[in-house]
Amino acid sequence: MCKLRLSSPGLSRFDGELNLRAHLMKAIFSPVFLIFVFSSIVLAQTAPHFASNVEQEIHQLDSLRVQAMIHADSSTLARVLADDLTYTHTNGRVDTKAQLIASLISGRLKYEAISYEQTQLRSYGVAAVNTGLVTMQVKAGEQRLRFQARFTSVYVRQGGHWQMAAWQSTRLPD
Repeated sequence: MCKLRLSSPGLSRFDGELNLRAHLMKAIFSPVFLIFVFSSIVLAQTAPHFASNVEQEIHQLDSLRVQAMIHADSSTLARVLADDLTYTHTNGRVDTKAQLIASLISGRLKYEAISYEQTQLRSYGVAAVNTGLVTMQVKAGEQRLRFQARFTSVYVRQGGHWQMAAWQSTRLPD
């Protein structure tokens, strides 16, 4: 029998270079690919946990704020409201932190009940936005009001803790 050899010295050298390149590509990209896959898995597992922690912190903070507003608790409000707070009431009046606390302490404004429905919280790192529907029972001067409003509240993380930096509400028709 006669064996026929189909390779030539040039072809085998070319094959060797291709094999070397393929080996180098595998050696370089395999670890990079594995790092990418594992980091994606880790981030996918920790992101919801981070978001749920933020949600819990802000919901707790907002519960404190609501109770402090109902009871005119100035020390709690001083802690949970940002110094540069912008608080826009349903009638369009805008209060600073100091003005809001002063009107609650004096009794000119009395929140008797605040309850939320349909809220949605979105976290953006050091800021979070809460939107939804709120039902309020308020005494403003001698007038007692009960109404629903759409609201947007903004929270910022400063000095390691969350504070409410803005509130805006729009009263819904009765």
